[in-house]
Amino acid sequence: MIQSVNDSGRVVSVGSRLHSSVLWANLVLGLGTAAAATLMLVRPELMVSGGDTSRLYAIAHAARAIPFGLAIAALIGLRRRQGLAPLLAVGAAAQLGDIVIAAATANPGMAFGAALCAAGHLWGLLLLSRAVGPGLTVRDRIDGATPAPPPRVSS
Repeated sequence: MIQSVNDSGRVVSVGSRLHSSVLWANLVLGLGTAAAATLMLVRPELMVSGGDTSRLYAIAHAARAIPFGLAIAALIGLRRRQGLAPLLAVGAAAQLGDIVIAAATANPGMAFGAALCAAGHLWGLLLLSRAVGPGLTVRDRIDGATPAPPPRVSS
């Protein structure tokens, strides 16, 4: 069970099912992002309109989306939490950028997909940050470790 320490120093449980569900959702979002970027490489006209620039845009988008999507999915699928939080943060930032691009190019499908992925990554990041208390790593939390009591100060 994943635990967290509240302001009073008491150990409280964090919903491990919710935590797992959000991580697995991020695995699906990562794979979906990589799949959509791959589809965009093969058939750019399905995602964007406009001649030669659509091919360049597809290549540029795939250069970022495929590695990020696969890296997020791989870390979650392999149950490796170290490095996941910064990757989710950068992935969310990239998706927020995609929302801006989608709004500027009037592409509602891209805006929806990017918003969904950004929300999932930010939610995963929030749960990871709450699951880890002071002096503990994510792996410690997954393994059920609790923080050591504070050292006694002798007078």
